[in-house]
Amino acid sequence: MNRKNTAPKSGTGRLLAGGGILLLALSAVLEFFIEKHGYFPWEDLPLFYALYGFSAFVVLIVIAKYLVRPLIGRSEDYYDDK
Repeated sequence: MNRKNTAPKSGTGRLLAGGGILLLALSAVLEFFIEKHGYFPWEDLPLFYALYGFSAFVVLIVIAKYLVRPLIGRSEDYYDDK
């Protein structure tokens, strides 16, 4: 079976990241022009959901790094021959 290289080209990751950042920036700008009807008063604040999502992301990373990693991590010499 003759397979060709199916790896993405070198600029693909940068292009996807740039497109994602552009979409995030566009949605943040458009949020100022959309009328929101939040249940709580703080839901009507500009960029509330962006900041809420980012803070949730940061909390998950901190939990994974400082709580989960010590529980499931192994020492560097765990797989060395004894």
